[in-house]
Amino acid sequence: MNASRKQKLALNGGQPIFDRTSIPQWPKYHSDIIKSVDSVLKSRVWGVGSDHKAQFEEEFARFQDSKYAVAVANGSIALYIALKACDIKLGDEVIVPSYTFQATAISVLLANAIPVFSDIDPSTYNICYESVESLIGDKTKAVIAVHLGGQPANMSKLKEICNRNGLILIEDAAQAHGAEWKGKKVGSIGDAGIFSFQSSKNMTAGEGGTIVTNSDVIYEKAVAIHDCGRKPKSRKYEPEISSLNFRMPAISAGILLPQFKTIKAETEIRSSNGVLLDEILDSTNGIVPLEVDPSVTVHARHLYIMKYDKKQFSGIPRDKLISALVAEGIPASAGYKPLHQQLSTTLEFDSYPWISKEKYFDVKLPESEAAANQEALWFPQNILLCAEELLKMIPEIFEKIKENAASLIN
Repeated sequence: MNASRKQKLALNGGQPIFDRTSIPQWPKYHSDIIKSVDSVLKSRVWGVGSDHKAQFEEEFARFQDSKYAVAVANGSIALYIALKACDIKLGDEVIVPSYTFQATAISVLLANAIPVFSDIDPSTYNICYESVESLIGDKTKAVIAVHLGGQPANMSKLKEICNRNGLILIEDAAQAHGAEWKGKKVGSIGDAGIFSFQSSKNMTAGEGGTIVTNSDVIYEKAVAIHDCGRKPKSRKYEPEISSLNFRMPAISAGILLPQFKTIKAETEIRSSNGVLLDEILDSTNGIVPLEVDPSVTVHARHLYIMKYDKKQFSGIPRDKLISALVAEGIPASAGYKPLHQQLSTTLEFDSYPWISKEKYFDVKLPESEAAANQEALWFPQNILLCAEELLKMIPEIFEKIKENAASLIN
């Protein structure tokens, strides 16, 4: 008899299988970061003119196979700046996946443009290129490809569609530091890309973001937009365009700089453990890891995402399964809600009179809705930094929950 059959669920007062304290803490805190931040403090240049910020931009651009990087306050602001630097204007339509963080769509709204929601590929949960192509119209100006959970979207198809239709392609790589599509780093494939350094990210300063591009024109515009309207190397205090201060503080750059020494090795660990978890969950009926596209040469594995079939778990509702997993020591979550539904209830449409709620938000996107409302099950990236013997306990946890299904349904 499996040991799990003898155990009461932790949610019901039993002993947890997984010791949550064995999961590596994130963000990491170590002496190299302390030294780097101390170097920033001693420089007394904590803002404009910081050599640390300039060094970070140079190293991050190189890390992501890009000519330029512009470091900013956070990933959401990076999206807004990328859109404006690509000349997105009032009334332009920008195609975005519905299954993503709200900033992807809200940045479009802040640029006075219109988010048009695309469905997703059910095998990867990334933006569906066929859905994108069906949405292109006279007002379409750009597509934002989100690399969900660190897996690159199908950049070959998306770039071909955008090139053929004269569209801008922006990569939302907030979760995809170091990821590669056919050997090329994400962010450098489209016209511009953005990254986030929020606390949970694989490379983090608590907050922060960056725009990358290989375009001289987009770079110069992004610099001006993020620096109160001043163009690169401008010596004038007066702005040349109207904008605000969206700059990254030098201390954030100081926190990030030492992470160039560790991110590659950590990505390799996550990648290896992601493959291992795919293999050991293969025999767990009702839990199916998302597929990895064969053209993905590096998956950043910011999230480990599975599809949950409650029929294989005696009908246990997903929220009850998650509560049981958390009690057993696994920090699981359900992930995003579909933005076309979420924003229909939270957005003040009176503030956007050029947008029709009925046309753009009252739509049906079956794959996004299935993922968000029924299927998706997320583990955070630091689970994939655990020792292999701990990961091998995860199927046992699912079996324990399955064997105790009646206690979660009644």
